[in-house]
Amino acid sequence: MCQVSHNLREWATRSYLIQSGIININPKRYFTTIRLLGDITPIIIKWISSFACLIPNHKRIRLELDLFYLVGFSDDLSNLVTQCPVSSLRIAFHSDDIHLLEDSRTSLAVVSLLAAASKHCQSDRSLFSIHIERHMVRPAKPWMLLPPHHNLIPSAPSFDARLASMKETMRHIRTLWIDFTFFCNPPLQNLILILLQSDQMDSIYCECLSKTIADNTLSSLHCPKLSSLSIIIRDACCIKFPDGFTHQHPQLRRLSLIHLEPNSEMVQVQHEPFPAHLPSLESVVLSSNYTRWFMDDASSLRDFLIIPSNHHPPADSDLYCKVMRSPCLLMGSSQPLLLPLNSALQIHWPSDVQKHAALRSGLQCLCTPNRQPLVQDLTSLEINLDYLDPSVFVSLMWPHALRILLTFLQVYALDWLAWFPNLTSLVLICDHVALTCRESDLRHLHSRCPSMQSFSYKAKLGSNAKWKFFPSECIWVQV
Repeated sequence: MCQVSHNLREWATRSYLIQSGIININPKRYFTTIRLLGDITPIIIKWISSFACLIPNHKRIRLELDLFYLVGFSDDLSNLVTQCPVSSLRIAFHSDDIHLLEDSRTSLAVVSLLAAASKHCQSDRSLFSIHIERHMVRPAKPWMLLPPHHNLIPSAPSFDARLASMKETMRHIRTLWIDFTFFCNPPLQNLILILLQSDQMDSIYCECLSKTIADNTLSSLHCPKLSSLSIIIRDACCIKFPDGFTHQHPQLRRLSLIHLEPNSEMVQVQHEPFPAHLPSLESVVLSSNYTRWFMDDASSLRDFLIIPSNHHPPADSDLYCKVMRSPCLLMGSSQPLLLPLNSALQIHWPSDVQKHAALRSGLQCLCTPNRQPLVQDLTSLEINLDYLDPSVFVSLMWPHALRILLTFLQVYALDWLAWFPNLTSLVLICDHVALTCRESDLRHLHSRCPSMQSFSYKAKLGSNAKWKFFPSECIWVQV
């Protein structure tokens, strides 16, 4: 009878955890997700850590937890990771977690959790992905109080042993997503070197508040098998790779250097010339605040994307014009971009571009070229319109209102295309609308870009369309 009662309790507890979304089973992808996020009561963590049998025996387990639960229930969660091999770990912290980030217990909790994962390092279910991300402010709960500080301080030998086990875990990590705001205080800063040095790491995504943090990250990074690196810097100042970086990471093939600036006229797009010296790559994503780029060997290059350093500049400002000009100036002063067939330079436009065009209508707009070097070598271009004013999408729901977008393209976009005098192929990409086009519109496009041979439109929520120009008959035909 006791065994029956025990089994019934386990079944009821597991059913509750699944119904409440704490445990999510995905049989098709053969993994189980455990979510300890948001407003959950402490008893749930006790249940999960005490009854490993509550978690189905799936090949992969994803553990997603709030930093508060990690610190407050470190032993329970370490016990869970010891019993159940976790393949993917996501730690969510919040903008108001300063008291936690400054607490020495936080570094101990992180070390203990990753040390517990070392037990499964030699199996096919070892931890291979770590994601540390910042969320919005957490709503305060009256029971969210940490245990007394002195109860969680381990002895020095115990901590050293856990640190050694953490290093063993990190040797097998393949993917790291990390917001370095998490390591803003000394107790956690000591862990950065361990996280950024891995024999098996092949993909890193990191977000840094300043150029200094980004430079320190690149200097500390040592992952010989790294193939993909993405860095977001919330700073206008460009970064430079340390000496020997390419030699230490010979397998690097995909690189993103993204700078995000605040919406301020006081913050400009980089006053001093700063080039991006890139290693041999297959894919590049670059912010437009770099003044030029050059690559020693560009023979393997397949994709090149330029994004605005400020996605939301004031629509009625000269700063908006500067953001629109910057990718053109970047390409005009760089080496020729020689991409293979069926590839094109991709440029993202900032938000409110239609509003900017309307406000500058009839006035001098600095988005178009004026004695600056043009991009003579480029023949294929893709423009991403995802950041168009949301009001455009509403108006496009009206009958025949697609003329709004076409008129906008004729008045503003075609003037901007003067930066690329030898363009032969143009693609517009927008996930929100479907575009219809008349031959008269295409003739207007051809009059402004006389070398144009094809025009395409891609939309996820609508059918794609492509038109081709036949010079012998001087007509456009949809294909």
